[in-house]
Amino acid sequence: MRSALHSVKARLCLGLGLIILLLIAIGGQGIMTNRQTHQAMQTIVEDNTQTMIILAAVRAAIADNRTIFGKLGGAEPSPAQRQAITENRQRADEAWKQYHPELATTEAEQQLSREYLDTLNKLRQLVDSGAAETEIDATYTAIYKVVTELYRLAREATLAEYQKSVGEYRTSLYLVFAAIGVSLLLAIALGWWLARGILRPLKEATEFSTALAGGNLGVRLDTRYRDEFGRLLDAMATMRDKLTGVISEVANNARTVESISAELAASNENLSQRTQEQAASLQETASALEQITNTVSQNADNAGQADTLASEVSTQAKQGGEVVDEAIGAMREIDASSKQISNIIGMIDEIAFQTNLLALNASVEAARAGEQGRGFAVVAQEVRQLASRSADAAGEIKQLVSESAQRVARGSELVNRSGETLAQIVTNVEKVTDLVSEIAVASREQSTGIQQINLAVGEMDSVTQQNATLVEESTTVTGTLQNQAELLAQEISFFRGFEESQAHPRSVRPSLASPSTQSRQPQRQPQRRQPSQEVEEWSSF
Repeated sequence: MRSALHSVKARLCLGLGLIILLLIAIGGQGIMTNRQTHQAMQTIVEDNTQTMIILAAVRAAIADNRTIFGKLGGAEPSPAQRQAITENRQRADEAWKQYHPELATTEAEQQLSREYLDTLNKLRQLVDSGAAETEIDATYTAIYKVVTELYRLAREATLAEYQKSVGEYRTSLYLVFAAIGVSLLLAIALGWWLARGILRPLKEATEFSTALAGGNLGVRLDTRYRDEFGRLLDAMATMRDKLTGVISEVANNARTVESISAELAASNENLSQRTQEQAASLQETASALEQITNTVSQNADNAGQADTLASEVSTQAKQGGEVVDEAIGAMREIDASSKQISNIIGMIDEIAFQTNLLALNASVEAARAGEQGRGFAVVAQEVRQLASRSADAAGEIKQLVSESAQRVARGSELVNRSGETLAQIVTNVEKVTDLVSEIAVASREQSTGIQQINLAVGEMDSVTQQNATLVEESTTVTGTLQNQAELLAQEISFFRGFEESQAHPRSVRPSLASPSTQSRQPQRQPQRRQPSQEVEEWSSF
C-alpha cells in the first residue's frame, strides 16, 4: 500500500475516491433524512390529520342535531327537521365508522370510543322515547365532551408525531452537519497531504529552474521522492549534469578557438609583412628585368650590325685578292675597316661587360626572391656565361684586328705576301663573322628568355598581390573569429558552479609561424635604381 502511494496518480485517485465516498455518504444521509421526514409528514397528514378531520365531522354532526333539538323547545320536530336529524345522524355514523376501530389505536382512544358508543346509544334511546329536553341536552353535552376529548387526543398525537418528526429531522440534520464537518476535515487533511506531496517537489523544481536560469550550475536537488515528481527531479538533475558538461566543453573550446585565432592573427600579420616584402622584391626584379631587356635588345641590334660589317669585310678581303695592284688602296680601306672593327669590338666588349653586370645584378635579385627566383637565377647564370663568351670572342677579334693593323702598316713591305695576308684576313673575318653570328643568336635567345622571365615575374607579382589580398581577408576573418570567441567566453562566464578542465583542455598548436619568420625583422626595402641614372650610364657607354 505504501509503495502504491508513492505515485502521484495513486494519491490523486485515492483523494478523489475518498471525496466521492464522502459525497455519497452525505448524499445518502440527506436522502435518508428526507425520506424519513417525508414518511413522518405523510403519517401526520394521512393518519393524525385525517383522524382530526373525521372527529371534527362527528362533532359537527352532533352539534348540528343538538342545535336542532335546542330550537324545538320540547315540541315535535317537523319533517324537515327530522330529515336533517336523520342526515346528521347518518353523517356522524359514517364518519365514526372511518375512525373506529382502525384509527383508535391507543387504550385511551378505545376507552373513549366505548364511552362514545354507550352515550350515543343512550342519546338515541332518549330521543326515541321522547325524554325530557334537559336530559337529552345533558347527554348531548356528555357525548360532545367524549368526541372533543377524542379530538384532543388526536391533536396531541398529531403534535407528538410532529415533534417526533422534528426531532428526527434535527437528529438527521445534525448527522448531516457532522458528516459535512468530518468530510471537510478529511478533505482539508487530504488536500494538505496532496499539496504537501505535490507543492514541495514543485517548489524544489521551481527553485532549481530559477537557479539554472540565473546561471548557477552548482545547485543540487533532493531526489528522495519516488513518484512522478521524483522522476522529474531526476531528469532535471540529469539535464543539469548534461548542461554542465556541454558548457564546460564549450568553454574549453572557446578558449582553444581564442588561442588559435590569436596565433592565426599573429601568423597572418607576419605573412602579410613577408608578402609585402616579396611584392616589393618582385617589383624591383621586374624593373631590373626591364633594364636587362632593353640592354639585350640593343646588344642584339649591335650584333646584327657587326654581322653585316663582318660580311662586308669578308667581301672586301676577297676582292683584295683579285685586285693586288690596288693593294695599297685596299690596305687603306682594310686599315679603315680594321679601325671600325676595333671600335665595334670595343663596343661589343663593353656590351659584354654591361651584360655581365646586369646578369650579376639579376642573380642578386634572384637570390633575394628566394625559392621563387631560382629559375631566374639559372637564366642569369646563362646570361653571364654568354657575356663571358662574348667578351672572350671580342678579345680575340681585337687581337686579330690589331695584327691586321700591323700588317697594313707594313703593307708596302708585304705586298708580295699580300695574298697570304689577305687569305689570313679572309679566314679571320670568317671567324669574326661566325663569332658575331653566335653573339646575335645568343642575344636573340637572351631576349626571348628575358621576355619569358618578364611574363613569369608578372604572374608572380599578380599571384603575390592576390596572396596579399587573401592574407588581409584571412586577417579580418581571424579577427572576427577571435572577437566571436571572446564574446562566447563572455556569454559562458554567465554560468557558474561547473568544473572546468583548466589544465590543457585540448592540445593547441604551439605556433603557426616558423621561428625564423617570427624572429625576422622587417627588412629595409632596397632602393630601385633610378631610370635617369641608367640612361646616363648607357649614354656614357
